[in-house]
Amino acid sequence: IRDRLFKTFDPFHHDTVRKARIDKLKRLGLSAPKIKAIREIGRAVAEGHIDLTAVGDMDADDAHAALTALHGVGPWTASIYLLFCEGRVDIWPPNDVALKHAYNAASGETLDQRALDSLAGAWGPWRGVAAHILWTYYAHLRGRTPI
Repeated sequence: IRDRLFKTFDPFHHDTVRKARIDKLKRLGLSAPKIKAIREIGRAVAEGHIDLTAVGDMDADDAHAALTALHGVGPWTASIYLLFCEGRVDIWPPNDVALKHAYNAASGETLDQRALDSLAGAWGPWRGVAAHILWTYYAHLRGRTPI
């Protein structure tokens, strides 16, 4: 979906996506809730309610709080943004089922999500690196090309 969005809206800009017709966004693979979220995020950027450049300069907790204040952005989404867009290495995406499956397969344990998220706290300052390793292992388990 990301690739289709970037190809369709080149250059990618929050106003262009925010003002796009719903049917066009649906054809690109976005669900109605994702369309609402992307439009709300675009509006927040356009109106100055959030400055994504400033988010990059915030400490992790403040950045996470600023992102989760946006409509449609929960803790997992904020963590993914900080990991992939900001390149932070000490972020753990909570409630990530793929990470749980990969950890359990690698360790031979059967941790539930809450226990894994708690355990990951001890992996700082490299929690994001651990997540990348586990996602790669998960891709291998599923016979897919890693991220």
